Amino acid sequence: MLQHAYAHSDGPNQSRDVIVHFTERCESRNDCKAIWTVWMGASEQGEFDDQFEAMRFARSLADERQLPAWMLGPDGQGLVRLGN
Repeated sequence: MLQHAYAHSDGPNQSRDVIVHFTERCESRNDCKAIWTVWMGASEQGEFDDQFEAMRFARSLADERQLPAWMLGPDGQGLVRLGN
C-alpha cells in the first residue's frame, strides 16, 4: 500500500480512491525498470510497464466504481487527478 498520507481535502482518499503509483524495480544497479501500480484503496489492482496503459486502466476502474482516479509520480511528487 502507498505510504503517503494526504490530509488536505483535495487529495486522494486512500481508503477508496484509485491511485496510479510509480516505482522502480531494480534487479541490479544497472538493471532498473519503471513500474506503474494501480491501487483501489488498499487493494492492488495491477502492475504495468507502460504509464499510459496504467492510466487507462485506472480511469476505467474509477469510472466503473464512480470514484476519482489519481496519479502519483516518483518520490510522492506530481500528484495529479486523472479526469474529472
